[in-house]
Amino acid sequence: MLGCAPRFFHKDPKLVDAYLKPFSSQARRNKEVLEIWNVMNNISMTLNYIESCFSFNKELLPSYRRKVPWNIKKNYLDGVRISREKIQDTIKEVERILPKYMEQDQIKEILETRFEGVSWLNDQWEKIINESKLL
Repeated sequence: MLGCAPRFFHKDPKLVDAYLKPFSSQARRNKEVLEIWNVMNNISMTLNYIESCFSFNKELLPSYRRKVPWNIKKNYLDGVRISREKIQDTIKEVERILPKYMEQDQIKEILETRFEGVSWLNDQWEKIINESKLL
């Protein structure tokens, strides 16, 4: 028995991860539900990371303008690189685990709807940052 889930469980994928991972190895029945949930939750954590990464850099913009010793170009490019790595790692996990439970076209749809747009935007940010003369 999992017990009571924490409040706002559905809004914080890191909380879900910390709460459910220990039960994955202990499940006697329906283990596949936890396995699928963990994969889908990792997708959410990846997307949350990307959103927070660029939000954090955006919040630092006034400091960059005041010449506080931050390297905005490096920070943004690190965010682009790490976002790309997290997406690739998450896709590998999805492709490793979900074929046991879903058809390939369903997996493809999950990956496209979650990562195609954000990957394209990430690539555009990288291009803009690299071409910028102001950073």
